[in-house]
Amino acid sequence: MSFQINTVYADGRVETRNATEEEVAEQEARLAAAAVDFTIIRAERNALLTSSDWTQLTDSPLSAEDKQAWADYRQALRDLPDTFTTVDEVIWPGRP
Repeated sequence: MSFQINTVYADGRVETRNATEEEVAEQEARLAAAAVDFTIIRAERNALLTSSDWTQLTDSPLSAEDKQAWADYRQALRDLPDTFTTVDEVIWPGRP
């Protein structure tokens, strides 16, 4: 990977230069770390699970078939982090 770095000065001048090998390595390391950081994915997953808790209660108004569809969806959400190796690969299950 290679990229250029732009420096914009207060007077409007723009200076462009090629990134050093060290800057390229640093950027690659940041991208790699972000690609495997599932913190945000887990937070979203947990919010979706919480918002669908009601579907599994004994007094839920759902039919047995609908309740099972929600149970399957919730299981897919719980399995989500183990199914993918990078954040870029994540495909969210569809709500029933």
